[in-house]
Amino acid sequence: MFEKAIAAFGIFLLAATATTPAMSPEAPNETVVLTVVARYVSAYAHLDVEAVKAVWPSVDAKALGRAFAGLESQSFHFDECRIVPETSSAKAYCAGTAVFVPRVGNRHEHFEFREWTFELKKAGEEWTIARVDVH
Repeated sequence: MFEKAIAAFGIFLLAATATTPAMSPEAPNETVVLTVVARYVSAYAHLDVEAVKAVWPSVDAKALGRAFAGLESQSFHFDECRIVPETSSAKAYCAGTAVFVPRVGNRHEHFEFREWTFELKKAGEEWTIARVDVH
């Protein structure tokens, strides 16, 4: 495996090389996957339900709106992401820190280590998130 920094996204990328079979021309490259993940991160940082829905169409917008209403601010900082591209889908396994400030109660920054698994799919020419698991 090789490691390379993706400065534009502030994400440390781990990608397979020789052990990975030849990718289909339809498979996304790391930049495509990280662009989608970066849109997700930006939408969450802006607490913008519509922007999240644009990148993750199946998200429960009402529940997300309630969650965002309870936050003063939020940001995600990924230390690394491992990308696994397939023909018309991809997965990104990312680890890092969520930083958030609640609107009520202890209004100080909270830091939590988290691991995200993003499942992406291609619809037409557009890549979007089909599912996100956070642990």
